[in-house]
Amino acid sequence: AELVVLSACSSAIWPRRSSGSSGADELLSMAQTFQLSGAHRVLGTTVHVHDLAASLVMKHFYRSARQKDVASALREAQLKVRKSYPHPSWWASFVLYGG
Repeated sequence: AELVVLSACSSAIWPRRSSGSSGADELLSMAQTFQLSGAHRVLGTTVHVHDLAASLVMKHFYRSARQKDVASALREAQLKVRKSYPHPSWWASFVLYGG
């Protein structure tokens, strides 16, 4: 896929390993898993995201992505949400991986 969008909470961070684990297996985030599976770019979140925040960022992102590149569309969406909700927890946790 050219772009995979994961607007769920913490989709771009690694899960925590239990303290007693000594296995050599590497834990991957959902975003990394999609990249390793061939996705060119992955949009994910780094923390818990409020449902309203996610829906607002995604609404503005998809509207903007019709005319702009993915990175510009994400930036524009974040700036629009920031105008109404200035606290970073509403808009700053969305990140784009890949290139």
